[in-house]
Parts: sequence; structure tokens; C-alpha cells
Amino acid sequence: MSRRIASSVSLVLLAVLAALPACSGGGSKRALALYHQGQFPEALREGEQVAQSAGPPESDKAALVAGMSAYELKKYSEAERWLRTASRSSDAAVAGRASATLGLVNVARERYSTAALDFSAAGRRLEGDEAARAHFFAGECYSILGRIDAAARSYEQARLAARDPALRSRVGNRMSSSGFTLQLGAFANRANADKALAAGGQRASKAGLPTPTIVATPDATGRTIYLVQAGKFSTKEEAAVAKSKLGGDCVVVQMR
Repeated sequence: MSRRIASSVSLVLLAVLAALPACSGGGSKRALALYHQGQFPEALREGEQVAQSAGPPESDKAALVAGMSAYELKKYSEAERWLRTASRSSDAAVAGRASATLGLVNVARERYSTAALDFSAAGRRLEGDEAARAHFFAGECYSILGRIDAAARSYEQARLAARDPALRSRVGNRMSSSGFTLQLGAFANRANADKALAAGGQRASKAGLPTPTIVATPDATGRTIYLVQAGKFSTKEEAAVAKSKLGGDCVVVQMR
């Protein structure tokens, strides 16, 4: 199952970029300048060199830029190594932004449980709208996994932290979703969604449930994903009964 909620133009990463110049200096500032210019291989090399030769806090800032650059280059193992180092920084802003980018790395790897933990950790270290975006992304990950209660808690934390009216409205819209449905998959590729729809239709028919449909919707970054869903239920309990009839690896999710 291909389920993705991140891209290189992520709102979380944009927030990271907007805030980094204020907390960077020395060699890490040079690495960051290269990053801003889109010279990711060069930014990665510069960040690595500074992270290995300087002491804290400069090494932590450089490790963060190195990790972000590796993420852009889709070198996820390398990104994780540097970002884990930065996430242990005594500087809460650096640690939080590293955890937020780690969330993106794990989303790219479709490790949604780990991504949710990373985003939640970022939300605890960051403040204001940065914290709100991190908690919102944690909620999106939990939602994909069908962990409705955990998603609701993350959305509430995002609501409390948000200062920007547009962001607060976005969080509120997600929280106000009513009704539940069974989700058979979430796909970045329409062809894969069509295959799941065909297979799910046969299962739904045998279980006496409505024929599944494909819902095209923007994910947390604005990227279109294709949700294969069946039925509409007023309560989680009703949806859970239908899930037991349908079987398989479907999950109960809130309707968008």
C-alpha cells in the first residue's frame, strides 16, 4: 500500500527554512546559504564538515542543515543519521526542527507510526505556528493509520498552539469532520487506487456493504492522494462493526 503525506515542498519544511537563519551562524550559516540556493549536495558536504569539526551548538545546527539537505536528495538513511544527532541538541529550536524533518523522512519511507512520534516530539520542542504544524502533521499520520483518538489529540494540540488564522482554520476544519468511513487504502498513484477499488468492491459486496469509491483529496502538503473508502457511519462503533464484516487491513477513519 503506497500512502504518502509529504513532498519536498512541505509546510513543515517551509517553517523550518523560515526560522533557521535566526539560529544559525559560522559554518552552519554557509551550509544554510547553499541550502537556500538549492545546492543540496554542496550544503550536505558543508554541513557534514562543520558538524564533524565544530563543537555544540554550531555542530548541532550544521547537522540539522546536513540532514535537511540529505532529505532533499532522498538520501534518507544519511538524513536520519544527521537529524537524530540534531534532535538531541540542547537548543530546543534546533532539536524541534530536526524532529520535524525526521517526521518527513519517515513519511517518505511510509513509516507513519514513527513519523507521528517525530512530529509530536517536534511539537513539544517548538512554539507557536511551528509547534502547531508539527502537531497537525502528527494528526495526519495518526489519521492515515486509523488511530482516530490519537489524531484527535494531536489536532487539539495544534489548535491550541496555532496563531496564524489560516492555520487555525485549517486545523479547525479537520477537527470538525463528522462521520466515519472504512478506508481500504490511501495512494499517491491513481492506478494503484483503481486496483484496490476493484478488489475492495468484491469484498464489500460479499459483506453487504456499499460499493467503495475513490476520493481524491489534497494531503497535508497539498499533494493529491486517492482514498479508497466504503460506507458512511455516524459512530466509530458502527464503523467497527462494518470493519469486522469487511475484514482485511481496512481502517476506520473520520470522513474528510
